[in-house]
Amino acid sequence: MGVEGKIKLGVTVSGPLLPEPIEVLAVVPLGASLKVIGRGMKTGKTHDPIFSEEQLAQLTVSAEQEPFDGDAALFRLG
Repeated sequence: MGVEGKIKLGVTVSGPLLPEPIEVLAVVPLGASLKVIGRGMKTGKTHDPIFSEEQLAQLTVSAEQEPFDGDAALFRLG
């Protein structure tokens, strides 16, 4: 599955093509391209770039849910 399959509502997307990491609010397929509408994590501004397949490969997508695979022996309750 490519990056375009991982970009969905609620994930955070970052990369050199974006001015700041954005939280994805909507995804609109446009043929071979993808329009990503999101809110900037630092400024709160709305961004709505259109990415080609080559540009999508340059993006980093956060995990949809944080993994819970830590070492239980290191967990301490304060």
